[in-house]
Amino acid sequence: MSFSEFDDQSEIIKKFEDDMKYVNSKIKMIDIKLSSIHPTNNEYISKLK
Repeated sequence: MSFSEFDDQSEIIKKFEDDMKYVNSKIKMIDIKLSSIHPTNNEYISKLK
């Protein structure tokens, strides 16, 4: 295996890690949005009972 192949691989791995960080931050944002919606859902459900 040549050094250039290895460099390519580490670039790919780095890109993948960056993508995962992005995805994880998106998931956290969605979680925060859901949890901010959640209390109103609870109030609504309690009114239905």
